[in-house]
Amino acid sequence: MLYSILIYESEARVADANAAEQARVMDGHHEFQAVLKQQNKLLNVVRLMPTSTAVTKPKDAPIFDGPFAETKEQFVGFYMFEADNLDEAIELSKHLPMHEKLEIRPVMFYEGVNGNGSSTIINNN
Repeated sequence: MLYSILIYESEARVADANAAEQARVMDGHHEFQAVLKQQNKLLNVVRLMPTSTAVTKPKDAPIFDGPFAETKEQFVGFYMFEADNLDEAIELSKHLPMHEKLEIRPVMFYEGVNGNGSSTIINNN
């Protein structure tokens, strides 16, 4: 089954981290990626850029420049990977460095959309 780990962190904390702290966090991410790669379970890793560059336009709504939520943490990135079940996904997540919040969720992945508007569902056991 496919799972995602959504990572929430204070963007200010990330921006203010010194080189040693940045290296410690990245080492943790590299360790997590190595574990998943070794098991051939890693699919995607995405790091989002700061929300100050975000713009959204919900249908029939005005455009707003971000950040949007008045929270101490922002959504900064995610992993998509394979795990047999939620317990394994949680266990694998323990390889990640500490962040404000991790959210582990099963996902359904669609591979592209063809000309008639349909798409292929990939591995949603």
